[in-house]
Amino acid sequence: MSQAAQGIAYVQNGYQYVSVLTGNTNTSTGGSVASNINTIRLANDIDLTGASNGENNLNVSSNTATFTIDGQNHLMDAHGNGYIIGGSLSNLYVQNFQTIYGANYFGPFRGQNGSSVHFGNLNYVGPQLLSSYNNDAYFFGSVNVIVPNNNTATYTSPFQSNVGIEGGGNQENLEVKNFVLQSGAHYYGTTSPVKGGTNMVVQGNFTMQSGSKMTLVSRGGDGNAASDPDGSTFGIWLQGSGSALNIQKDATLNIIPSTFNGNSKMIGGGIYADGGAQVTVDGGTINYEGKGGQSGQYNEPIDLKGSNTSIKVINGGLLQVLMDGIPSNAYNTSYYGFVTNYGGGSFNIGSKGSLNIGITNSDSNQGTPYYGPLNINSVGENHVIITKPAGASQFSQQPITAYTVAVVQGGQKTYLYQYNLQPKASTYSGIDLNGNAVSGPVTGNTIDIANVPAVQFVGPLTTSKNADGTLTVTGYAKLSNYKDLNGQPLYVGVANGNGGSSYTDLTQIKGDNLTDGFSSADPYTYTTKIDTSNYDGGIIPVSYELPAGVTSANSLGMRLRYGINSVTSFLSATGNYSTTVEGFKAGSNGKVAPDTNGNMVVTTGKASTGQSGVSDGVTDAVNGNSAAKAAEPYATQTDNDYTNGYNSAQDGYKAYSNQAANANTDYTKTDAYRNSSNPSAFTQGYNAAAYQSGLHDAQLNQNNVPNNADYQRAQSEYKAAYANALANPTATAPTGSTSATVQGYADAQAVAKFFADEQAATIHGSTYNGLSAAQKTSYDNAYTGYQQAMSVKPTADNPDTNDTLAETAGFDYGQSLINGGLASARPTATGSHMNNLNAAQIGYDTAQAAIKTAKANYQADPKSAEVTATDPS
Repeated sequence: MSQAAQGIAYVQNGYQYVSVLTGNTNTSTGGSVASNINTIRLANDIDLTGASNGENNLNVSSNTATFTIDGQNHLMDAHGNGYIIGGSLSNLYVQNFQTIYGANYFGPFRGQNGSSVHFGNLNYVGPQLLSSYNNDAYFFGSVNVIVPNNNTATYTSPFQSNVGIEGGGNQENLEVKNFVLQSGAHYYGTTSPVKGGTNMVVQGNFTMQSGSKMTLVSRGGDGNAASDPDGSTFGIWLQGSGSALNIQKDATLNIIPSTFNGNSKMIGGGIYADGGAQVTVDGGTINYEGKGGQSGQYNEPIDLKGSNTSIKVINGGLLQVLMDGIPSNAYNTSYYGFVTNYGGGSFNIGSKGSLNIGITNSDSNQGTPYYGPLNINSVGENHVIITKPAGASQFSQQPITAYTVAVVQGGQKTYLYQYNLQPKASTYSGIDLNGNAVSGPVTGNTIDIANVPAVQFVGPLTTSKNADGTLTVTGYAKLSNYKDLNGQPLYVGVANGNGGSSYTDLTQIKGDNLTDGFSSADPYTYTTKIDTSNYDGGIIPVSYELPAGVTSANSLGMRLRYGINSVTSFLSATGNYSTTVEGFKAGSNGKVAPDTNGNMVVTTGKASTGQSGVSDGVTDAVNGNSAAKAAEPYATQTDNDYTNGYNSAQDGYKAYSNQAANANTDYTKTDAYRNSSNPSAFTQGYNAAAYQSGLHDAQLNQNNVPNNADYQRAQSEYKAAYANALANPTATAPTGSTSATVQGYADAQAVAKFFADEQAATIHGSTYNGLSAAQKTSYDNAYTGYQQAMSVKPTADNPDTNDTLAETAGFDYGQSLINGGLASARPTATGSHMNNLNAAQIGYDTAQAAIKTAKANYQADPKSAEVTATDPS
């Protein structure tokens, strides 16, 4: 049943399970986890026989900070039990269950107030997997949460049938404070068709990390669902001011609504946000697709409340809201808009972000697709597309103004600094790339605001110090639609100053004082430019050496201009940064003028947070775990700067490791680097892997990558430290030493301890037991070399041609002992097959002492047994 020495208990049945979990065999009571147990592993399918199917909340005290319940791909029927794990608990892991069945409102497991709960690789059937606004919830692997899809709100497990769940089918999947779907994880969740329901209720931050996927089936309700804000059920309810939904790069949230038994024409909604909530789609996707029904009482699948609510779709992100075949009934027209921003909160689509609102096959519907203010600047490849039903008179009840976009008419694309469409208008107006006022017709039920060639900053600005003490500032840029401009240059402005919060607060360095050769309406001049004629879609490092006198105490900025698109990055002396896509309006003298109403701040952050991500990413890559990341608080783990730094550093580390056989390959040409969210972090991760490889090879006495500076730095540092420590066994690595230096001292000290143990005839004794695992390896390697020396002729080479540095030291030590003992005079210098002078002298002194003892014994008694013995043993 148990491997208690490792803190693991294996259980075969429900009685064994509760005995370990609670200290007794009563399946209906709480208690304390068995002493020193931190993990329960199921060795069989388990039923909590005897437990009621009614709500039974049980307190359990854990004596460890981390407690794991591992199903090992088995089943569990929890009945109505809901265990609240407390005591010393900080992190609860529930993982690897083929299925957990439960009937409790609050779910089968929760953590005490302030703890974190981690669910991974499991299926759950019941009313809620977790209802606790006092826990942070982390999901990994694949998780499926099914509120029973039958018409009776019951479940049937292998142990019991037709078990009624609490709420009778009105429950959510999760009610949580903070939620994280971790990178690469998948989540699928449904609510019951009996009464409908909202899938997720979040009072804090809901974060989908890079590459994660979530599909929610929200079912319409008639007021009997546990959560139905504003007369509807939703996939996600951001409850309360300060709640937030964050969809990171390549993460996808699919909300596929369905009906419930009470109304075959009412489907679930997508997202409801209380006033003060924030929705950020940063390189990811939110996709809502409704068909054959109306979304709740007001038919508003995206329902945003409050003037301080904000939504931002940026950096290749996409918000898509599609409804098809809305039935004709009294409620089919959206009350405000299918996407409603009733309170007038900020709604930004920019920096390659895209929006698609489409109402199709609903000709009698008169609903407005979008209600509220909308700010558009530099849209992505999926454009901003709004399709209204034929019965509607407008695309939006407020003017639609877009900056740095294009329209296509008659196959001709027109670049526009500004686009404006008034409600119910049949003509748009705009300003073209030459600063001229233009207009064009709007026909049909769809408007398509297209993208233009554009430039993006990838990550914040960085600085480095030059040999002469001056600074170089570097920004990382990426171009889109670059083939349309046929090699037009990238114009660069560089600025510095004291304080400020944006590029326009700084003074631009004159430099080459260039004017824009593409758009005559551009009002700016530029410090320098970058040739893009050979650009192939990668990342462009844009570096500029700053004049003497500009120091780290100054704020720095960079403006990038490509075509009609202009973007700035600002970096303060304290490391705060921001990125802004600039907007323009009609000016004078053939020039456009800056338009602060069109400016869109797409990124803000702190460079030090990103650097913390880099540090943790490298540490975890070196150690092969995620301990450094897990030790960070929730706010740090979910911060975009931290995430981008961590992931990019890890990707860089992997990139070197994956191409170790071709370690001198240009990593900037790899897809991993080109798609990085933080190129500087990627480079740091790559260089860290090269350094670790150099350290590893130095330990093996190998040098395989001559042209990589970081690899060679580790080699040099390790070998210098190793040689110094071997010559001075009591020496220690200086404070602040590099990891290669520290390892060199540690390994050499382990070898020196072997030498001392050999001399004391205590090999593998108490000294050995006090060594670290890495030091034991060096000690053992030295012992191996020593044994090799004892097995070959005194003038033979080590037969192991793949010997490590420690093994070489052991071999040299052994041979020097032998050849020193054979020497006719006490050695005063190293020589052939006598590389360790101290060992050679020990060998000589030992041999001479033995000869002296033998002579003394002979003179004392020539016929003694010791003198006449022929067996050297």
